[in-house]
Amino acid sequence: MTPRTSLQCYAVVVAIASLAGLSAPLSAQQQPPPKFRTGVDLTRVEIMVLHKDTRKPIKGLRPEDFVIKVDGDVQRVATLAEVAVALPGEAPAPGIVEAAHDVAVNDLRSPRLFVIVMNDGGSGTAFDRKTGIAIAHRLIDGLGPEDKAAVVFVIDNSHAQDLTSDRTLLRRAVERFNPLGGPIDGFSVLRRAHDFLRSETVGYRRALIFISPLASGRTSPFGSNLFGIDEDLEAHARNLRAISTSSRIGHVPIYMFSTHGLHAPTAEDMRVGRGRNDSYENHLETFRTIANLTGGRTIAANNAPVEVVPAVLEELSSFYTLAYENTYPIDGRYRWLDVQVKHPDAMVMPSRVLIKTAKASSDVKASAVLNPGRSSGLTEALGAPLPVGEVPLRLTSVPLAVASKREQALALTLGLPRVPPGASDQFTVRLMVFDGEGRSEILGETHEVRITGDAAAADWNEIALRLNLRPGRYQMRIAAERASTKTSGSVHATVIVPDFADAVLSLSGVAIGTAVGADIGGREALADVLPFAPTVDRTFSTTDRVGALLRVHQSRRRPAQPVVLDTEIIDASGVVVRTDSRTIQPAAFADAGVEHRFELPLAQLTPGDYLLRFAASAGEAHVQRDVRFSIR
Repeated sequence: MTPRTSLQCYAVVVAIASLAGLSAPLSAQQQPPPKFRTGVDLTRVEIMVLHKDTRKPIKGLRPEDFVIKVDGDVQRVATLAEVAVALPGEAPAPGIVEAAHDVAVNDLRSPRLFVIVMNDGGSGTAFDRKTGIAIAHRLIDGLGPEDKAAVVFVIDNSHAQDLTSDRTLLRRAVERFNPLGGPIDGFSVLRRAHDFLRSETVGYRRALIFISPLASGRTSPFGSNLFGIDEDLEAHARNLRAISTSSRIGHVPIYMFSTHGLHAPTAEDMRVGRGRNDSYENHLETFRTIANLTGGRTIAANNAPVEVVPAVLEELSSFYTLAYENTYPIDGRYRWLDVQVKHPDAMVMPSRVLIKTAKASSDVKASAVLNPGRSSGLTEALGAPLPVGEVPLRLTSVPLAVASKREQALALTLGLPRVPPGASDQFTVRLMVFDGEGRSEILGETHEVRITGDAAAADWNEIALRLNLRPGRYQMRIAAERASTKTSGSVHATVIVPDFADAVLSLSGVAIGTAVGADIGGREALADVLPFAPTVDRTFSTTDRVGALLRVHQSRRRPAQPVVLDTEIIDASGVVVRTDSRTIQPAAFADAGVEHRFELPLAQLTPGDYLLRFAASAGEAHVQRDVRFSIR
């Protein structure tokens, strides 16, 4: 594994927070951006068109409704595409919507992408902390089933979270927000987050949310000497221009949320006869400038900023992608681009940006070849910031205790596309595991897999893999290249391996198995930890026989306690339709964990979505595992 390849696989939180950029382009997206004719005479622009009074998206516009000017000269609109993301309808019951899918997939359709930057370097109070966390939680509440978000901090990213749809992981990250103040470089973080979204996630609706105390003293959210006596105004201007010009191709609005609430003049302001705090007003003006330059907006001087979040999510549900023919030289110069809409109530965001035109020579530069003579599709799939779906994949991971070992077992099942009966195909599978922050590569493996079509494999051909990992949090990426089509796909997962030996109470992962179907390849690798290989399927019929297995563990360094293990099945409306309970006595934990098996009563359930929940309690300790499944 070359250093270049490893760098491509770093998580987004590292790209933004620790300045180790993701350099691989986003490839093979499931719903790619509109395709425009290539060449230096066509330029692509993304904009939002909102109603000027309500800020609700204006939809259904045509190419003739737009006027694009560059340095005052009209450019002909060659192509227009309207991209709309459906807002979540009536929300499912909290038990369903909050539970993460335990099977990672790569069939993204039209997710919105959000990077939440929380300024833990601002000089905040308990009110700022509470308000900032509430804003982030409300944003998570409004995520659609396909939306993804990342959480990044300005100072301490030890608990940052990569792009994910797992609300539990996102909420765990935002709860770490604590604006204690300190040396900060908010502009650097904003710029890198903005550049990442703009350049690596083209074709998706995306936005940057900046949550910060709005300082009332000399310390700015963007650096201690930004507004001080020794302020470097030229550097300030450069930073603002960088934010502006970075939106020239991919429109990524920045929404600035202040946690400060309504601001009153300080005692010092009143003593010297000032009716306002000039430092606060300067900081607020910078918030507004950044938001306006990128087509976002500022939510400040508001004691309930959390109430504005739903409106922000709605205005991010629609945008337009245009391509216009250049009438100006391709010389690399900066020019002003203005976009107008022939609609009396329209507001274009952004309506005016400073763009740097391409240089003709930049379009003919040869791309770097990582592996001469071989397609780099597999490497690109691993390095892409979002899962790549040219080859559909599914992945389930089940952490399991291994007695007397520091490393525990992680049982993986990878679902590969079905191969027709009588045919065969070759897949190259590459697996990489990084630590929880994406900073260090823990291991990497490559497997060559040949699959012969099996009539019993209705949807997926499944292969089992095993990893041995110490307790901790990991970022995992798996990519597969299909020999017959020369296409690649990838799937991402965040994996947490419990400390079964030290935790007061813990549960293994939940292994789901079926009584019929094609054999899972490589299942012998799991023989000493599981009696069967887990399936990646989570959609069943009422005639299927499906079972679940997990194990309950208590620390062997403490006296065992009675454990109450509750098993529930919850339907989409939040109603518990099946419940069982058992008490495990302390003596059962003498040698190892206690195994629990449960057969899903599919014949007694109606078609729909369900949640299978295992909840264990011992004294004050409580742990839980959820599995979402559907009946067709």
